[in-house]
Amino acid sequence: VTGTAADLDRVRSEHPDVVIVATGAGPRRPPLELTGSPVVLDAWQVLQGAVVPDGRVVVADWRCDWIGLGMAELLAERGRKVTLGVDGYMPGQRIQQYVRDAMTAAVALVGVTVLPLVRLFGYDGSAVFFQHVLTAEAVIVEDVSALILAQGHDPVDGLLTALEAPGAFEGEIHGIGDCLAPRTVEEAVLEGLRVGSAV
Repeated sequence: VTGTAADLDRVRSEHPDVVIVATGAGPRRPPLELTGSPVVLDAWQVLQGAVVPDGRVVVADWRCDWIGLGMAELLAERGRKVTLGVDGYMPGQRIQQYVRDAMTAAVALVGVTVLPLVRLFGYDGSAVFFQHVLTAEAVIVEDVSALILAQGHDPVDGLLTALEAPGAFEGEIHGIGDCLAPRTVEEAVLEGLRVGSAV
């Protein structure tokens, strides 16, 4: 059944013996110091077609995985001047070496500026403010038209929480994938396989 919200009432109406919840995760929006009405988008919004203004764009990458690197490359290929600020020692730090090296090379070839070891603090519509994670010094990127967030994900676990409430559902309940904790596709597939085999 598509185009239908899988809420508690909908699940109950099906009278299932077992419910497997795989509702995923959504983009994490950390609290930031924002002044005025700056353009702040997450990577999901950019991929869904949100308009990114011309000029310098900062991609703030908290996880050092595929998303920050991919978003920086995409925006640079679309003609933006891109600065990629990463929380770790290098972009792609959490991904497999050969993939990381290829993606890091790709962003270098399209002219992306990389700032390692910076934590996002705020944005005033013109300057993006980072803090160096080791020295705590301010790192400021000026003349910025938009801030793009690659700040990880939060679980979409409302249905799982509702089903697990006392007296809400009497059948067997399994949560799998990112609704338990945002990770990668490998964990989601493994958990799906385990639950599928068990039921």
